[in-house]
Amino acid sequence: SREKDINFIYPYRELENYKKSGLLYWKNDTHWNDYGAFIGTDILIREIKKDFPEIELLEEKQYRKDLKKLDINGDLSRLLGISVEKYKGVEYYQFIRKEDYSFSIVKVNNTDLNIQPDENFNFYTFLGDKVYIRTSSPKRLKVLVLRDSFGIPMVQYLSETFGEVEYIHTGNLNELQEKIISEKPDIIIHEVVGRYLERLGNDVPALREVN
Repeated sequence: SREKDINFIYPYRELENYKKSGLLYWKNDTHWNDYGAFIGTDILIREIKKDFPEIELLEEKQYRKDLKKLDINGDLSRLLGISVEKYKGVEYYQFIRKEDYSFSIVKVNNTDLNIQPDENFNFYTFLGDKVYIRTSSPKRLKVLVLRDSFGIPMVQYLSETFGEVEYIHTGNLNELQEKIISEKPDIIIHEVVGRYLERLGNDVPALREVN
């Protein structure tokens, strides 16, 4: 069946196992934080490594886990009318790479850039509302990521693992067919949160044969 051509990764059990180690999601928001994204991305990379054994796995020891009190005006607060003060000062782990990041942010939306993130770089603030992000590193493998908002905290981990990575905020593979045919990414990742699973029901025609 066509389903066998796609690997589905659903890290529910792993997130359950890790939740005693610290908060993996924001208290008043539906999104995962740095720690939750690290776990989810680690599981994803381990699965990809089965086909591309040369890639390096994520290691927690490569990151400094800073426990910080962060004030998050999350989507649950806004939806439920909960005062931000209720969760003011909740502590969350921030993951900051101990060594320099190997990748640079080279394009955001329609703007060409050359930014190498350092320990003070805030991925949420800089990339949070962007539709298109491209990063580049000396490592190999070209990756295309279809994503929703959960993909933003994954950027720091995926871009550190692969060579050129493009992140496009979309759930529609159809609109990217010509891009895939012409640019031939080595790996395609479709990250989608549970509430948007209906996007996977889009009628996706088979890619035509290419050399």
